[in-house]
Amino acid sequence: PTGGMLYVESGEFTVVNKTSALTVTRGQALQEAMAAGAMDDSSYIETIAAGQETTLTAGDVAYVPGNIAGEIRNDGDVAAEGKIGRAHV
Repeated sequence: PTGGMLYVESGEFTVVNKTSALTVTRGQALQEAMAAGAMDDSSYIETIAAGQETTLTAGDVAYVPGNIAGEIRNDGDVAAEGKIGRAHV
């Protein structure tokens, strides 16, 4: 029932959250914001609404709340690798 996160190391994952919103930090946009010194504009953070599907690429991180229904899958022909961590409260 605790929240967690998925960090995409390579490839692409498709994430569908069916019951609750989740937050995604886009790795490429974060790097660009850091290079431009624009870390306070939050342009690299997205909220994905319940029921919406999104694709995560290398460097992206999805923060997933606990107790939600959904799926994570690889729709491509290339292997995808990621790390999953749990939030401890």
